[in-house]
Amino acid sequence: MRVYLAIRTLVVVLSAMVIVSAQTPSTPKPMAFDVASIKPNNSGPGEGSSIRTMPDHTFIMVNGYISSVIRSAAPVPVREVVGLPGWANTERYDITTKPPAGSTAEQRRQMWQGLFAERMNLRAHVEEREHDTFALVIARSDGRLGPQLKPSTLA
Repeated sequence: MRVYLAIRTLVVVLSAMVIVSAQTPSTPKPMAFDVASIKPNNSGPGEGSSIRTMPDHTFIMVNGYISSVIRSAAPVPVREVVGLPGWANTERYDITTKPPAGSTAEQRRQMWQGLFAERMNLRAHVEEREHDTFALVIARSDGRLGPQLKPSTLA
């Protein structure tokens, strides 16, 4: 049985130009991290990677892929990220960010979006796409499972 499912997808666009908008007095300046450091890590995959978030929401990633941060910084949970440049899944980075005290989760997501736009010329939007999915159904009319199958205990 084929089921169509709308899946949230983060679409990333690599922008050739940084678009700078004029700041008017009525437009508040977007929030930014107090500290933001993004550095290439050339130690290699054998060194392992780690991600930590401190109680003050300071984010520390060592030897990780940018793609993992992009996925977690999306405004909604996403299943896949489409259109990332190849280096986002191959080059490793050390990232440290410290948000202003009292910032909300939504503000921190906006800070990530601004950081990616400013430092890497990445722009993104979320869209729903339909994908084929398959449903596992019981084939027997009496509802019994085969001899090698057991019912799951998960809800």
